[in-house]
Amino acid sequence: MEQTTRARALLVPVSRAALPPRREWPECRGLELISVALGSQPHLGVRLRDAACADVFTALAEDVAQPDPTRTAVRSVAPCGPMSDSV
Repeated sequence: MEQTTRARALLVPVSRAALPPRREWPECRGLELISVALGSQPHLGVRLRDAACADVFTALAEDVAQPDPTRTAVRSVAPCGPMSDSV
């Protein structure tokens, strides 16, 4: 959870070389990609922007936190909010 906004966020440590330029980051309704440095370690993360997408965020966070190497299919989750052409 972000300290300032209290938004749910998932951070994964990455090498600086692995971070693509921001213009190449995908956009997603309800979730936002972020990059932060904790100490000298860069992290790539996903922040929940829309509470309607909490189930998508939770599924992603669970999969990243406890990956299951035996699972080959992607878990289905409910659609996240109404469709919009803005994002």
